[in-house]
Amino acid sequence: MLKLNQENRLTESPSTDSSLEHCLTRMGDGDNSALEEIYHHTRAAVYGYALSLVKNVHDAEDVLQECYLKLCSAAAAYRKQGKPMAFLLRIVRNLCYDRLRDRQRRESDLSSELAAMSAWPNLSEEDRVTLRACLEELRDEERQVILLHVLGGFRFHEIASFTEEPLSTVLSRYHRAMKKLRIQLS
Repeated sequence: MLKLNQENRLTESPSTDSSLEHCLTRMGDGDNSALEEIYHHTRAAVYGYALSLVKNVHDAEDVLQECYLKLCSAAAAYRKQGKPMAFLLRIVRNLCYDRLRDRQRRESDLSSELAAMSAWPNLSEEDRVTLRACLEELRDEERQVILLHVLGGFRFHEIASFTEEPLSTVLSRYHRAMKKLRIQLS
C-alpha cells in the first residue's frame, strides 16, 4: 500500500512491494487478471512520474496506457529483486524518453515542412506564423495530407499512392484536418 512518509512523499510499504512482485510473477505466468491489481496500486505513481517527464497531460495519459500494455509483455522478464516499482518506473521512463524523442523529431520535421512555405512569395510573415500555429495542432498524418495536397499540389489518389494507404483514409484525414483548421481560424 502506498503511504505518506515524513516528508509527505508517497512511498511503498513492504507489503505493497511483495504484493506487486507477486502480481508480476502471476502476470509472467500468464495470469492477466493480476494487471488490474497492479494498475490499482500504481496508476497514480506511474501517471505522476510520466507527467513529470513529458510535461504534457495528454502524453502522460498515453504513456500511462502504453506502460500497462508494455508491462503485459514484459512481466515474464521480471526477476524478483524486491523492487517491482523500479521495474515498472523504468518502463515508464523509457516510454517517456521515446515520446520526447518522437516529439523532437516531429518538431524538426515540421520545421522542414514549413520551410517549404518560404517558396510561396504570396504569403506574408503573418500568414506564415498563423499557418505554422494551425499546422502544429494537426496530427502528423493529417499535416502530411494537407501539405502534400495544398502546398505540393498533389491529388488525393497520388497521395494515397505515396503513403500506401487507401484513398478513403487519405480523404478522411484531409477532411478531418480541414475541419480542425477551420475551427482554429474562426
